[in-house]
Amino acid sequence: MNYLLAVVLPPVAVWISGARKQVWLSLALYLIALYLLRIASGGEIPGAYAGAPVIYVAAIIHAFIFTHRHYQETSGQVHPHRGSAAQSQEAPVKKEDE
Repeated sequence: MNYLLAVVLPPVAVWISGARKQVWLSLALYLIALYLLRIASGGEIPGAYAGAPVIYVAAIIHAFIFTHRHYQETSGQVHPHRGSAAQSQEAPVKKEDE
């Protein structure tokens, strides 16, 4: 359900995931995207129609990352780039036959 929320209201999904400091960035991206969409609908500034979806997608990706990490933490999984046991182990040492 939070993945759907990340598409509709990215700042709320980031808040639910527990990343309190990142909510401000998510809120800023979301509000800028909405503002550019409003400007684009008026036709005042050329290029706003292209900028709004790009920034909105950035807000969605930002929210998806934190939502996914939240689900991984609650299910007991470890993100592979955050020091899991499988990622942090060195290559297995080959036994030499003597």
